[in-house]
Amino acid sequence: MIQRNRAKEDHEMLAKLLLKYGLATKEQVLSALAVARREETKGVEEPLGAVLLQMGIVTEKQLQCVCQIRSFLMTREQDKRSVEDLLKRGLCSPDQVTAAFHEQEIRFRKFRRICRLSEILAQQERVPSEQRAEMHPPANSSREASVHSETERDKGQANQRGYVAAVDCQPSHGQGSVLGANELTLFAGAESELRVSDDGLQAFLLLKSPHASGLTVEQVLALLESHGIAHGIVEESRIAEFLDQPETGERILEVARGQAPVEGRDGSIEYFFETDPLRIGAVKGGQRIDFKDRGEVPQVNEGEILARLIPTVEGQDGLNIYGLKTPVYKPKKLRLYCAEGVILSEDGLEARARRPGRPKISIDGRLVVEPEYVVQGDVNLATGHIDFDGSICVHGTVEDGFRVKGGSLSAKEIRKAQIEIAGDVVVKDGIIGATVKTQGNVKAKFIQGATIEAMGDVLVESSIIDSTVASCGTCFVRCGRIFSSMVQAKRGIEAKQIGSEQSRACRLVVGIAAQLEVQLAELKALIRASERKIARTENALRKLNGFRQRMEIKMGRLIQKQEDILRELRSLEEEAQELESVNNPAHVEQVKFSTIYFQSTFRDAERKMNDIQDKRCAPVKARMSDVKEKIVSLKDLHNELTQRFESLSTWAKESPPLPVVKVYGAVLAGTQIRTAHACTRLTKELQKVVIRESRETSKGGMDDWRITARPLRS
Repeated sequence: MIQRNRAKEDHEMLAKLLLKYGLATKEQVLSALAVARREETKGVEEPLGAVLLQMGIVTEKQLQCVCQIRSFLMTREQDKRSVEDLLKRGLCSPDQVTAAFHEQEIRFRKFRRICRLSEILAQQERVPSEQRAEMHPPANSSREASVHSETERDKGQANQRGYVAAVDCQPSHGQGSVLGANELTLFAGAESELRVSDDGLQAFLLLKSPHASGLTVEQVLALLESHGIAHGIVEESRIAEFLDQPETGERILEVARGQAPVEGRDGSIEYFFETDPLRIGAVKGGQRIDFKDRGEVPQVNEGEILARLIPTVEGQDGLNIYGLKTPVYKPKKLRLYCAEGVILSEDGLEARARRPGRPKISIDGRLVVEPEYVVQGDVNLATGHIDFDGSICVHGTVEDGFRVKGGSLSAKEIRKAQIEIAGDVVVKDGIIGATVKTQGNVKAKFIQGATIEAMGDVLVESSIIDSTVASCGTCFVRCGRIFSSMVQAKRGIEAKQIGSEQSRACRLVVGIAAQLEVQLAELKALIRASERKIARTENALRKLNGFRQRMEIKMGRLIQKQEDILRELRSLEEEAQELESVNNPAHVEQVKFSTIYFQSTFRDAERKMNDIQDKRCAPVKARMSDVKEKIVSLKDLHNELTQRFESLSTWAKESPPLPVVKVYGAVLAGTQIRTAHACTRLTKELQKVVIRESRETSKGGMDDWRITARPLRS
């Protein structure tokens, strides 16, 4: 009964795959299932694959591919069940298992190679060698026995009809075979075999005995054609020479070779300065952070190179022996994003300093060179508020009630001040009662009664007390405590202790970055607004240009009129000279009158031209020049906003949410934890735990999200 149920499951999986990939219609699958069940009632076990081949619904090549996918899915299900024990025993982490499953899928997609999860983890040195056997069920386990028996039945039934439906991953001849274990048997006869490598790039003809010499070149080519092998077949002369060889024993010939894919190379960026000079310090002994060890702050001069882009090298798809493309990994393409104080070369491969100052990389990956402003003492009434587009270094304290706005900030202490910074905020002592908004990281000894909004990480040495902290990175208080605070961190929270019996419960939110979504939405709105402004301004420029063209046409007509008048005046002057010798006073008076009229008309046209030039064309030209400058300014702003949005979006994609809370000491009861899909309140104190969001899929296909806690591995 168990074997029958499993065969039914295998049939159903095969049917679903055929429908999914469009290899058969629903009616065809139902007909094949009906034939298989009818034969089963007669006491004959007819595999579904053999029925599909017999009915001509699929080809042997298609069935082979689907069977490979089915085998992969079955192996994957077995690995999912066996890996649960590894997780319970703490031999590997969920992140390592996720990465291994991803690698397993990549290997199958690229090379059609079915690798066990234990092999991948062992290659990555995640699982000790003595634990690998425990992950694999024995070769004769009921499940594998069922799959193997059905495969053998498929092969037997298909061979009776001249088809090959089975894939046998082990040689059928002894251990002394010249073929490797990673080759698939497509045809297994008494005297010869046709095998193909598991990546589909090579096909081999194996002759087992000298009696196989009866094969002809035409029969070998027909055998290859019957299995869909059409690309990279060797010359017929080589096949004939191989068949005519008198040697005894096993011999092998590579009868087809595909074109192997050529892997590409990811782009990379080489930086020529310390990219994290204001780092919080080295971690001493794996536990304590040395806040004094921050390294030297880099300085550059105008024209110095800051970064060089090493371009992406595109790969080349391969072509297997079946004539199918073997796609390669699409390499990552990078670009240099530049902001204030940085100039990019025309080819986009080098970034240099536009001015002297302090180079840095913003949280979203843009290169910046900032000038520096130093306050030797405190920020108080003597200095006033500070608004400086660069690096601000305060040797003392930022006092209550003062505002500091700039590129980056380092200070001894910050009290009840308003801080708005584009880069990092580094405080030697504490942040007390302040409101800090930054596009970079926040690093301090302690935070108390403050509100922190950071696009980067928040790193604290000792404690966060009575504060609200929102970070798009990690909130790292590994050696310290979090009391009476609301902490939100997209990339998780790490702390020594969370909560106490004397303080109110903490609220933790992980895997969510609301301020990032808000900022991206604001940038989108600004980009759309700038596009509308550019469109309106360009429309105004077109109208001004149209008015200028009309005025030029009008002036052209006046100029033409003046030329006509000048011709009339020259004609009248010639006529007056002729009349000097003729006594005709009346005609002379008429010529004089016409001359005066045309001269007056010429002066009137001249006056109109001057009026158009001075009162209409000149202001319009000046206005057009201003509008053109405005368009250039608006386009520069649009490009800056677009670059900012692209760099921020890229950074957000490369930093996916990590809904995890790691506690190296105790997290007290009452602590609220919320993720994107679940929330909970702890009912008891937990010691040394990892709390994370996890997903389980029910039998009905619905996702069930929950927050789970597991012991923290040291």
